[in-house]
Amino acid sequence: CDLDKKDYLGQQRVRWAKYFSVPIIEGFPKGFPFRTLSTQRALCAISQRAPEKLAPVIGALFHALWVEGNTAVGEPDGFAPLIESVLGKQEAHEIVSAVSPHN
Repeated sequence: CDLDKKDYLGQQRVRWAKYFSVPIIEGFPKGFPFRTLSTQRALCAISQRAPEKLAPVIGALFHALWVEGNTAVGEPDGFAPLIESVLGKQEAHEIVSAVSPHN
C-alpha cells in the first residue's frame, strides 16, 4: 500500500469515528501535530483537584480539537476557556496558574 502512516491513521480515525457516530473533522487540524505539554499538565492538575470533572474537560478539549479543528488547545490561552466552561472561572484560573511556565 502506498499510504504513509499519517494518511493511514487519518483514514482509520475517520472510519472509526463514523462507525461509532463520533463527530470528527475529516482531515487533521492545521498544524497537527502540535505541542500539548501544557494541556497534559492541566489535565493532571484537574485529575488531582477535581477528578470528577476530568472526563467533561477531556470531552470539551476533544470537541475543540477534533470537531472544530482548534489547535489553540495546546496552549493555556486556548484551553483556559474550555476548562472554565466545565470548572468555573475560579477553579480554571487556579489550574491554569498552576501549569503556567512562569510558576
